[in-house]
Amino acid sequence: MAEATAATPVLRDVEDFLAWAEGRGERWQFVEGRLVMMAGASDGHDFVTVNTILALGKRLEGSPCRPHGPDRGVRIGRRNFYLPDVSVSCRRPDGTFSPEPVLVVEVLSPASEGDDRGVKWRNYQQLGSLRYYLLLGQDEPVAELFSRGERGWIYTRFEGRDAGIPLDALGISLPMAELYRDVPAAAGVEPEWQDPAPGASA
Repeated sequence: MAEATAATPVLRDVEDFLAWAEGRGERWQFVEGRLVMMAGASDGHDFVTVNTILALGKRLEGSPCRPHGPDRGVRIGRRNFYLPDVSVSCRRPDGTFSPEPVLVVEVLSPASEGDDRGVKWRNYQQLGSLRYYLLLGQDEPVAELFSRGERGWIYTRFEGRDAGIPLDALGISLPMAELYRDVPAAAGVEPEWQDPAPGASA
């Protein structure tokens, strides 16, 4: 999701940040002690995010794990509070937090990609619970998966709507075709849904 950095105020830690952010109309993240405002998402970004939540929810049904949307934050230390597009936890949520996330998904946008690949990814690796970090293109079916193995993180790239993303620690696989359903730029075709004809009932 697109982001803009705020110059002020200076906040000491996540507690200060949460108190400052409470009740504000905008959505903010706290990245290494700096304020980052979340801007509106593009159609592609929104479609991929919602599709990913739906695909995870369907496959995790009946398990102790569940997906969370972009309003569920992830805290890392004293100076980082992120709002990933999607996360999966296998523990009951605690207020605004996604507890011990197993999977974090970020849908890339030009404004946020630098942080998603850089400082946020470095900090996400500090989470002992995290098994997967998944980056998804918003305009084309491209997925980059970082999987935690016995000897560190393993990088795998998936391309095309026929690919599947294996998440063995969760016992599921995500079909790219579902993640990119109705995303015209990704599919290269018109979306399956259509606006109602004039005069037609919704």
